[in-house]
Amino acid sequence: MKKTVMVICLMLTQSAIGLTPIGNPTVKSGHDGWQATFNYLHSSQDVELYRYGLTTTGDITVNNFLGEIGGNVTEDWYLGFLMGLGRSDIDNVEFIGVTVGARARHTFIRKEKVDWSSSINVFLSNFAEDVSLPGFHQKAEIDVTYMEMTVAIGPVLHVTDDVDLYGGLGFHYLSGTVDVNAPGSKLSFDIEKDFSLGGFIGLSVEMSEHSSFDIEAQLFEDAKAISFRFNYRF
Repeated sequence: MKKTVMVICLMLTQSAIGLTPIGNPTVKSGHDGWQATFNYLHSSQDVELYRYGLTTTGDITVNNFLGEIGGNVTEDWYLGFLMGLGRSDIDNVEFIGVTVGARARHTFIRKEKVDWSSSINVFLSNFAEDVSLPGFHQKAEIDVTYMEMTVAIGPVLHVTDDVDLYGGLGFHYLSGTVDVNAPGSKLSFDIEKDFSLGGFIGLSVEMSEHSSFDIEAQLFEDAKAISFRFNYRF
């Protein structure tokens, strides 16, 4: 179960680490109050790396639990702020971290049966863990800090008055650093990925006058995610 620090860092710097929940991008018209949302997302990615003479395969999974507070700033714009905890399992090594972020949604076309909307989501995360080194009694401190942004756009189909089906295209970008404090040495790795193209699809159900529930799936290159959202409007 023990992995070298180099292998873990390679997996971190060459992966998408974790996607973030998008949610129903439609801005609810006629609602001027605040709303609170609980987001849960599970994402996973298989990686196979060749670098510095090392070859390794592994699995990265991320579980994020995020609270969100936000509201409509205009009839067609929504702004929200998020904070929560996350757990990242990198080939059986567990990292615990904190995530903060913000999102903006804009509905630019409204029709009776379909809306067209966009969403911009920006998150900053920090994960840290002490990792055992094979053959040594000491542990290495690994600290991972990264910023990720997801831009999504697509239609929202109003199946009934209480059910929406949404989906579309998404673009995901990630940048950050991995700092390693090992016995006798300090290392730093850059995390840098270009925009990756993907897609998302979700179902949103109005549970009452004030609450709704979303379930959503995402697929970005070799990373995939599923998320659940419960939203309450004050």
